[in-house]
Amino acid sequence: NSSSESEDWGEEPWTVDCPCGVTFDDGEEMVECDECGVWVHTSCCQVSKSVSTYVCDKCKEKKRKEREESEVAQLLVELPGKSVSFD
Repeated sequence: NSSSESEDWGEEPWTVDCPCGVTFDDGEEMVECDECGVWVHTSCCQVSKSVSTYVCDKCKEKKRKEREESEVAQLLVELPGKSVSFD
């Protein structure tokens, strides 16, 4: 029962999408984003290979936008409660 090298990596596909434009494994040291699973060069993202967790810039930006939208939504919910009292 033989298996190919690609099967040794498991069933899940992996994606390279480095800010430098590389979209394939070129043999350079890479790190995987814990959020989206995309691989990037450690040198392009100034990441140490010993880092235990890594989140890419795209995911950081997405989380920042979601957090801002959530904060705005929360402010809108709170607005009616802060109306002027007519006691």
